[in-house]
Amino acid sequence: MITDLADLSDLVVDDAILLGVEASDAAALISEMADALVEAGMVGEGYGDRCLERERTDPTGLETIGACIAIPHAELAEGDTPAVAIARPRNPVTFGAMAEEGTVDAAVVLMLALPGGEAHIEALGQVVELGQDPVRMRAIMNATGPDEVRNALGEETKT
Repeated sequence: MITDLADLSDLVVDDAILLGVEASDAAALISEMADALVEAGMVGEGYGDRCLERERTDPTGLETIGACIAIPHAELAEGDTPAVAIARPRNPVTFGAMAEEGTVDAAVVLMLALPGGEAHIEALGQVVELGQDPVRMRAIMNATGPDEVRNALGEETKT
């Protein structure tokens, strides 16, 4: 079970950390992130389509203190391995807002390929906490490689 962001950072796939990626819209970014997880052997071909379908009905954009984020995710299929992909697009990408009508321009996108249930809910909460931490979000925004992103995920700011 995921108990802290350090555990979540352990699920991040280096080849699925996409920094400065070009994306015309949310669907293109979701597809590119899912493709990275497919190429890494973590999820099957249908994972991206499931994320896109879920995003259409239950958008995941969230305005946070650190930067606007999006958290596309879908149920894992049999044979999929839990994993996390992270994208920091060159320019923010518009996603539908999670709990309200409207949109947000997401500067950081975390794709959670995780099993359902309590661990999934915990992971979503931890991503929201990350978004509320301006120090860690700034670290992700300034990261130049996978290690810096992973470090930002695993370091909790002391207040």
